Amino acid sequence: MQDYAKEIRTRANELLLREEWSEAIQLYSEYIDHCESHEELKKSLCVALSNRAEARIRLRDFENAIRDVNRSLEADPAHPKSLYCKGRILLELDQYSQASECFQSALEHQPNTAEFMESLERSRRFESQSRNGTFDLSEWISNGFAGRPPECAEYVGPVEIRSSDVGPGERGLFVTRDVEAGTLLAVCKPVAIASGILPEKFAENAKMVIWKDLVTEIERVARRSSRVLRKIYTLAESDDGNRKKDLGVPDMELFKANSVLGFEFESPCEPVDLKRILGIADINTLTEKGCGVKKLGHGLYYSNEIDCVGLWVLPAFVNHSCSPNAGRLHVGDNVFIHAARDLKAGEEVTFAYFDVLLPLGTRRELCKTWSFVCRCHRCELERSLEGDLRGIEDDFGRIYKKGGEMEMTKLALKLEQKLTQLQGRVKAKDRQLIRASFAKAYWPMFRSPVLLKKWGRQMPCIEGVIDAVTCALPGDETALCAAATIVDKLKVSKGLTPYRKAMDRALRICKGLYGKQMKSNVMKDLIDAHVYNRVFPPQGIYR
Repeated sequence: MQDYAKEIRTRANELLLREEWSEAIQLYSEYIDHCESHEELKKSLCVALSNRAEARIRLRDFENAIRDVNRSLEADPAHPKSLYCKGRILLELDQYSQASECFQSALEHQPNTAEFMESLERSRRFESQSRNGTFDLSEWISNGFAGRPPECAEYVGPVEIRSSDVGPGERGLFVTRDVEAGTLLAVCKPVAIASGILPEKFAENAKMVIWKDLVTEIERVARRSSRVLRKIYTLAESDDGNRKKDLGVPDMELFKANSVLGFEFESPCEPVDLKRILGIADINTLTEKGCGVKKLGHGLYYSNEIDCVGLWVLPAFVNHSCSPNAGRLHVGDNVFIHAARDLKAGEEVTFAYFDVLLPLGTRRELCKTWSFVCRCHRCELERSLEGDLRGIEDDFGRIYKKGGEMEMTKLALKLEQKLTQLQGRVKAKDRQLIRASFAKAYWPMFRSPVLLKKWGRQMPCIEGVIDAVTCALPGDETALCAAATIVDKLKVSKGLTPYRKAMDRALRICKGLYGKQMKSNVMKDLIDAHVYNRVFPPQGIYR
């Protein structure tokens, strides 16, 4: 019997080395049964349990893995490999403090082990990030995004989930104190991500494959982690196109690193309801592209053919506004949420779910695809002026589909004449919001020296259009490209007031798009990089 058991252990070790995790788990399980029933094999039980835990870690089956190492540590509390495995599991489960304790204990029993020391340093770095929100992407960005994106801990800053005014039974994310533009509000890891290339001819089929892969991955993760499942089940779900509401406000401790809430491995796991998972994924998944969204990790600009969709739980609570106040930065697989403008304590954090630099009628139709009605100040303002703007909006829809720089510029001129008539009824800031709705009619003139020469004196300067756009969308990339081109043109007058004003404007937009997770010199490098995108030719900026 002992020879048979040794043969099983040898085969299991070979499978582990070949990274055949599921098969290795099966053989280690058989060997562990032998160890428990034969006294002479019990001395190798800890090694077998920690090896099975290793295979389960690779399959991201952390709850069963931690049960294995706990059993091993009951038999031998000083077993270094089991302490190390437990630390790795706790690190993956965002229990950074407990992970550090495990690595420290492993080092005490097996000093100067390189992998133990590296893991201890990593867990302490994550613990600091999760407590202080100290993330610095400067070096990685300066090196041209070389190598993998920086590893990041989960972080929940000055935010909490509350009932929202967007509708009955709805919830949203709110700031708990005053914050400045660019302030980091949260860093979130994904529950699951799926990506693929979208060939032009087969884009819809490819999207369906990506969607199927995502739902399959969410289900797989949910079945292996009761804590993740609890997080997923805090989200609203769609039911035959209708959004289920009145789910209550979840405890924020569930989303915080080092929290013990939802960390009870011995409690029975709630059953995984695939229909419910589908309903949740239907209305809560995010893509890495969009209005006020930036993806870092493949350079500043990446192929539009690559589509990536995922489920990040806390960002899914952020509601839409056509005048959003927060930005979303994707760093690797992690989502950074930052304030895109100054926020007051108790203010709701909002994203733009779609391109909001469009007239009210178009935005209204886009809202329908999400099954809600936006009631932000900007939408209410334009509803009150529908009669005044209807003709311009109709012309915009017709010209935008057909194209034509001259026609677009004439439309912008028509809007300026209308805004002049509305001066007595509409505040200056509100007129800026209306300009933002027709921003696409202004940009062609600033890309064409001919149009600028002909119509420029009857239109706002480019700085005025940039300010109008950022009034509605603080982190708009086209506005940043325009602002960056102005900075580039004024470099010869560095230190003078026009240059300083131009740089301040560009930095403000940059904070709205990227947040403040980098040093100011790196932010200026990003501004320079947007000049070379050549959205605006240098000769087409000023009249």
